[in-house]
Amino acid sequence: MPKEGPQNGATKNNEDSSRRKVQTITVYQFNDEIGDFEELLIDPDVQLKDLLDDDFVLLFVDPQHFRVWLWHGYNTTTRMKFMAAKKSPSIRDKHGFAFKITAVDQDNEMHGFLVMIGLAEEIDYDQAQTGPAYEGTTEDLELLDSLSREKILLILKKAGIPEG
Repeated sequence: MPKEGPQNGATKNNEDSSRRKVQTITVYQFNDEIGDFEELLIDPDVQLKDLLDDDFVLLFVDPQHFRVWLWHGYNTTTRMKFMAAKKSPSIRDKHGFAFKITAVDQDNEMHGFLVMIGLAEEIDYDQAQTGPAYEGTTEDLELLDSLSREKILLILKKAGIPEG
């Protein structure tokens, strides 16, 4: 009987972590006529990258990364951008006040935004490097093999390379 308590707690933690992974991204579109955001009801088959349009200001709420992305299309006016930036904190507060709001212009998107909409792969920083980072040309490697350590240090000293 006492062993069931921790197991149930572990099951609850597993359910919570899987629920966190499944959290969906909420998308809002700025309506210039009313001067506020409207939530978009998106078909599950529609990819987020297909929503991007030159004439839209979109707000993506990404609860998994605690981020709100305010995306501006090319043809949006300065007035639209200003009003959207002014209204975005109220949308953020509906989802969580600790979310960071980041403004993104069309064709100047950051890697994190591109990953969120599915145009780029997430970088795995935990992956160990296999092999050398620099794979020089054959000439470079031959020159390096032909020079002694002292000769290399002398060349660097003459070139005026700063220490450190």
